[in-house]
Amino acid sequence: LYSMKHLAAWSVLNSMTALSLVVTSSEMSVTVESAPVVVKVSELSSVYETVSYADDSSLTFTTTGALQTVTLVSDDVTTNDKAVIEFRTDQNANCSITYKRPEDTTNEGEKPESVGSYTKNHTVTITDILYPDTAYDYTISCLDEDLNPASLADQFETSDKAFSQGDIDASGDSTAPEISSVSISDLKGESAVVTWNTNEKANSLVMYSLDGSDFNKIAGDSLVLTSSENYSTAHTVTINDLIPASKYVFSVISSDATGNIAQSAQSSFTTKEPSSLSSVKVLSKALNQATITWETGEETTSVVEYGLTTAYGDTKESKTKTKEHEITISDLQSGQTYHFRVLGEDANGNLFASNDNTFEPKSPPKISGFKVDEITEHGAKITFTTNVPTDTLVEYTDADDEENSGVQGKPDFATKHELVLKNLESGTEFGLKLKVRDEDGNETEETFQNFKTSSDENAPKIEQVRTDSALAQNDKVQAIISWKTDESADTKLVYKEGKAGKETQVNVSDVMTTSHIAVITSFKAGTVYYFNAISVDAAGNEAKSGDFALLTPKRKENIIQIIVNNFQDIFGWAQR
Repeated sequence: LYSMKHLAAWSVLNSMTALSLVVTSSEMSVTVESAPVVVKVSELSSVYETVSYADDSSLTFTTTGALQTVTLVSDDVTTNDKAVIEFRTDQNANCSITYKRPEDTTNEGEKPESVGSYTKNHTVTITDILYPDTAYDYTISCLDEDLNPASLADQFETSDKAFSQGDIDASGDSTAPEISSVSISDLKGESAVVTWNTNEKANSLVMYSLDGSDFNKIAGDSLVLTSSENYSTAHTVTINDLIPASKYVFSVISSDATGNIAQSAQSSFTTKEPSSLSSVKVLSKALNQATITWETGEETTSVVEYGLTTAYGDTKESKTKTKEHEITISDLQSGQTYHFRVLGEDANGNLFASNDNTFEPKSPPKISGFKVDEITEHGAKITFTTNVPTDTLVEYTDADDEENSGVQGKPDFATKHELVLKNLESGTEFGLKLKVRDEDGNETEETFQNFKTSSDENAPKIEQVRTDSALAQNDKVQAIISWKTDESADTKLVYKEGKAGKETQVNVSDVMTTSHIAVITSFKAGTVYYFNAISVDAAGNEAKSGDFALLTPKRKENIIQIIVNNFQDIFGWAQR
């Protein structure tokens, strides 16, 4: 069938699915309408030719999804014998409400919506006789057009007031109030005041949302909502916590004492532009404290809302109007992430706010990854990290001997730390306490598990043995013998004159050291001495070097001694 206007319908589609249209036409120029888009197809040959517009977002649609959620808007509108329940569904649905007192086992009543009425915004008025000042459990049960179910259970409480004359007069009322003169009387950056009139006394509610989304918030006059006796024909509701420079859509709702609901057509407003707000900064140098600064284009007050969530909860403010703002907040918790935003009110009463920001207050340095390894007889290596640059100070304690205790550290600031403890007593258990301090002077001190140095079972290693000797003025020989050990030990020397001489041991020094010097003044001139260097460490392990030889210098002779010695060698008569 050839035509210039076309209509196509599909069934058995998947819910919540985005679909693209592909238009196919043949033989002649046609116009294919796929409301609200008109696709012009140019002349085509008698052969079928396919034209695809899959990349054109205007030729796509998304099927609706199955009913999933029921969201309560309000159940606070109650009197002594009725209740108004307002709620929303995420898809068009038809709903009913069953209710009963908590102690009852069966429902006392049910209030359905009109058969065939499917909508997302629902108001159900329970007008059956209810007991005054009584709590009622109720369940909202909904079905969408494909019979997908969703429900919500909650509780309302009737008031303790007796029937008023207004209630009696209104008992036969089945006509909803007439809403008129809906307007915005006071519009600011974060708030708007909505006013309207009704032809009879009713309550005051405003349902609103950001443009482009479904209604998701509701505001009301709390005084009016508490009792039908406070209902009015002139209505004022203030909507707070709006986003500056944003468009909102809204609809006003009024319910009379009988429960007849009226809702206005959708209107819109745009909140005012914020004062230019920039350079929001947080500086936290002192523990559990932070200073927040920012700038505004106009003079405003200074307000900081802060807390552990985006609900904030705490406020610090200054009413002095300025362009440069600074607020210091204290008593913060260490190690927590805080949310905050800055606000200000200008001379015209406009309230402006920043986006949500986060910060962590200054906390003592945190130590992690602490480890003791490479433990030897007289040392150990300590490694750890800190979250901020700090210095390092390690206190090690021998509970049995205070003289073995001490402190070693590094003054350099770093986040990765390595410290090699030296000159520790062997075979000793040490307690460890680590202290770190950051560049602002904030300190952290932690105690860690004890460690024990290895027992010293190895003798010191003697190396770099050197000798030197000189002849003193009195013809005495001064011999200097030195050596080094790989650990602290005392200094001893064993020597003998010639290979067959008698060994003599000299205890040079009991001081534990790694550099040893023995000065011997009893050696004869021009004589060969054999010696061994000996060192004993604190654990009693003795090391003895190999054999070394030393030739002392000969005694100096004057000219007469030289002549006499020569004659003695030649003639043999000079010595008697």
